[in-house]
Amino acid sequence: MSLSPAEIPADAGDALASASQGPRRVKILPVLFVLAISLGYPFATFLNRLYPILLRAGFSWLTIGWALNIAAEITIAATTLAVVHYWERLPMWSIGLAQPKVSDFVFGVCAFFAVLLVERFVSPLLVGLLVAGRASYGSDIAAVAPSQIALVSRFPWQFSVAMAASAGIFEELWARGYGIERLSALLHSTVAAAAIMLFLDLAAHLPFWGIRYAILIAPTEAVFLSLYLWRRRLLPCVIAHALSDASRPILLVSMWLLAMIFPMHATRGWEALWKGDYDQSITEFSGVLSRTPNDVRALEGRSNAYWYKGRYDQSIDDLTRLIRLEPGNEHAYRNRANSYFAKHDYPRAMADANQAIKLAPEDPDTYSIRANIDAASGDEGGAIKDLGRAIKLSPSDYALIERRETLYDTTGNYDGAIADLGRLLALDPGDRYLLAERAVLYGTSGQFSLASLDDSAIISAHPKDPSGYTIRANLSYEQHQYGAAIVDLNRAIALAPDRPKLYKWRAMSFTQLGKLRDAIADWKRVLDKQPKTAHEYNTHAWILATCPIAEVRNGKQAVEFATETCKMTGWKNAKYLDTLAAAYAEQGEFADATLWEKQALAALAPSDKTIAAGMHERLALYEAGHPYRDSYPTLF
Repeated sequence: MSLSPAEIPADAGDALASASQGPRRVKILPVLFVLAISLGYPFATFLNRLYPILLRAGFSWLTIGWALNIAAEITIAATTLAVVHYWERLPMWSIGLAQPKVSDFVFGVCAFFAVLLVERFVSPLLVGLLVAGRASYGSDIAAVAPSQIALVSRFPWQFSVAMAASAGIFEELWARGYGIERLSALLHSTVAAAAIMLFLDLAAHLPFWGIRYAILIAPTEAVFLSLYLWRRRLLPCVIAHALSDASRPILLVSMWLLAMIFPMHATRGWEALWKGDYDQSITEFSGVLSRTPNDVRALEGRSNAYWYKGRYDQSIDDLTRLIRLEPGNEHAYRNRANSYFAKHDYPRAMADANQAIKLAPEDPDTYSIRANIDAASGDEGGAIKDLGRAIKLSPSDYALIERRETLYDTTGNYDGAIADLGRLLALDPGDRYLLAERAVLYGTSGQFSLASLDDSAIISAHPKDPSGYTIRANLSYEQHQYGAAIVDLNRAIALAPDRPKLYKWRAMSFTQLGKLRDAIADWKRVLDKQPKTAHEYNTHAWILATCPIAEVRNGKQAVEFATETCKMTGWKNAKYLDTLAAAYAEQGEFADATLWEKQALAALAPSDKTIAAGMHERLALYEAGHPYRDSYPTLF
């Protein structure tokens, strides 16, 4: 439709009133379309696919996050305006967009101050109800969304200001101007339209922030809603919203400018901490604490600097003082748990982690720390459960899923590991290392058809990568198809002729077929490479001590190589001590073999139960006067 100049009302409020009197002019399909895209559903899958691509391109995940967020909001806002102009063919004042007036800025700033009053007097009451009256370090919002606030706080202030501006425009456009005006025309009720849009606006915050945050910001959203219903103009709402979101970054900028004129020790302490100059950070924070001993921010900052310096006792002292000042500070308990964990004081670390979780049961970071404590204490089951709780709270956290997958793998829970690899692949589709690991686990658990699908995807996408052929060789080997394994190992060796392990695996396959001459030739190819690292010395020693082919074994040289390996690692590596025991057994020196096998078991971590079982079997052989022969049940 088109209007002549005489038909355009002079005031936006009058314009909207006249527009709302003609519901026939509003079509339901474009309204549903705008509401759907504004809630973000069509963009979620697309944006998730861009993350791994941009990560591989070298961008940090923080940069990607803010850039995609702003790009999505600008795109949706532009699409909404295009729908109004080209699809609905309605004027922009039909959604509250009118020529700016001085009063718009005045009312926008006034509404911003009204929001500050709400946050000062109303928000603390809501926080008390939402978190059972417990105090929280930082802001009120941090009490109800600690992990999300911790994430957002890592954005540079410039990005935060940019996001505040884009969010103010985007949210007010769809949640106030477009949504209220269009639903008012369709429902013949401004009250109903306002209620629906308030609900949708709060619901849009749930996926990232959670329901408690949505409840907390409801009074602020009500201020924006009231301002729009009063003025029926978007610009005051955009100004108030943008100022509200940017208030903290603006405060940071103001503090930075003030620090440039009047240098402040606390500011310089945090700047030094962020730059990694921990000694300077400690000096600056100590200057603050010499004047104000109970400055909790300085205590927190100095405790962090002490932690990074490895001065855990001093970090614990500062955090203990902080906890006495703020007994409800879950971050202090979490950080002190980390310090106790670094000192291997697991009971105290666990007590602090439990208290942090009690204070902030929806913080995934604290469950993550407790999982570390569980694992270090030998409680892999507890670690897996805690990582599960953390993942439930932060389902897209790659590092959390990866850690649980590793625990599943080491404890023999291959179904759990495979499921987590599927979650990682959903976050990073097509990653060949994840596909390779899942293919191996499928093979280990006997699911060879599924393993072949993953391996075929690797070979198809990366035909010049030898890993695809080595995995397929392993799958053939585990199914006793040794000839097929040799064919694929030949292909892998042609692509990577300098990798000794490929000759080792082919030698194992030749051995299974009884082709000992070929096997011996491949074993010699492996042993011909002069070892340089502890791992290479250990590999050579193990082959020389345990190879099932007598022509390959050499007990004297095995002892020399294994001894060199243990020297290089300070006689503390359990696997290398295990190899030394096998070397002595090949020499027929079973008393020494028994002694070193016991040393290997003593050096083994409590969580390495599968490895311990194999060591106990070898210890029994040595005590009975028998050497150990590697049967090579699998290539990997």
